[in-house]
Order: sequence, then structure tokens, then C-alpha cells
Amino acid sequence: DASSGAGLLTEAKRVAEQVAVERKSQTVFVAVGGDGTVNLVARAALDAELPMGILPFGRENNIARALLGTIDADKAFMRLGLPTTLIDSLRVGDQLVLSAAGLGLLPSLHSYLLKKGAPRFGIGWGLVSNDLFKKQSPMALTLKLDAHRLAVSTRILSIHLLPYAAGLNLSPMSQRADTHFEVILDRGTKPERASSYVRDAAAKQLRFGAGLAAYRCAKVTIQ
Repeated sequence: DASSGAGLLTEAKRVAEQVAVERKSQTVFVAVGGDGTVNLVARAALDAELPMGILPFGRENNIARALLGTIDADKAFMRLGLPTTLIDSLRVGDQLVLSAAGLGLLPSLHSYLLKKGAPRFGIGWGLVSNDLFKKQSPMALTLKLDAHRLAVSTRILSIHLLPYAAGLNLSPMSQRADTHFEVILDRGTKPERASSYVRDAAAKQLRFGAGLAAYRCAKVTIQ
């Protein structure tokens, strides 16, 4: 079933192998869909050593927001012929990630948005994230950020290659091609601080500090 994640990945691998044989007739991959589709097609594009374009037709379109500056499919289509640019990628196990990965609040927020949709106002984002944060159990983790080792108890751990995740600019310092990523975590913050993190991101007034920390590194190991 090519409409499923596993089916799409299998099809992408098949196409990549075919392109490797018929390289002269293929010049670019175009991912038509949301972030999941873009990540899967990117794996095939990397295997075939070809560039990739994006036509955003997904729910959140975090990758398109960051790379194209728009989630309008017509505007994105007009950009397909422009010169290509390099971007960073991240491997989590055997999965390729172009935007963000996380534990705790971020995946919970993503699951909520898939079921309920995005709140209309900033206060709604705050209420949702406050409730989700309270339901998270603190995770006792040892992180190695480059050469720096850090023991934490956190309910937020997110790794960002691009600014957008869950439809919000949660990591405005992230750059598309600087060989680094940002690790965001809470250091014993209160639920209202976590909710203000999401609410402020929705209002484009994000600030760090007061228990919410951001680290910049090229490699992270989680234990």
C-alpha cells in the first residue's frame, strides 16, 4: 500500500534504484505532501544523489515553512526551477529527519494537533501545552552534547535542524545548513513556563531562560 508510511518508503527505495540505473532521464525528486512525505522522499533523493523540491500539501508543513518561507503550493511550484541549496539532515536510528525530533512535550503536542487541530489563539496554545506538560513524566537522561556531558530530568527534549515544529517557530535560532542543531530542554521548569514557551512561539515572541535551556551542537547522544 503506497499510501502507508512503509509502502511509501518501499516505493521510494524502488524509485531511487531505478533512477540510479536511468540517471540521464531523471533530474529531481518532488515531494508532494507534508513533513512525513518530505522525509521519506528525501531518503530516496539522497540515495539517488539528486536534488528535491517540495509542494506542501500536508497538515503542518514545517519543512516547507522553514525552507520555502511559504506553505502556498502555487508559490512553492514557482520555486521548483530555482537554484538548489544545501540543508542539514539528522539520522535517528535508521530514520532521516530534516526538521525536528523529540521526546516528551513535542511528540505529545504533535499527536494532539493531528487529532484536534491547532488552537486559533495564543491562549489556546498555552492551555493545551500546559495540560500536555502536566501529563508528562520527567525523563532521567544523560546527554552528551559534543564533548559536554549533562545529566537532566526533563519533560521537554527536542532536537531542531529547522525552526518549525508542530506548526510553530519553536527554535528560531536554527539554520538550514550550518552542520549544527539546537537541543531544547526544560531544567525543572513549572508547567506554566512550558505553556508560555509554546504560547510565546505561537505569538512569535519566544524567549529562553527561567528553566528552559537551548544548546547548540553537532552531535548528541541520549542515554
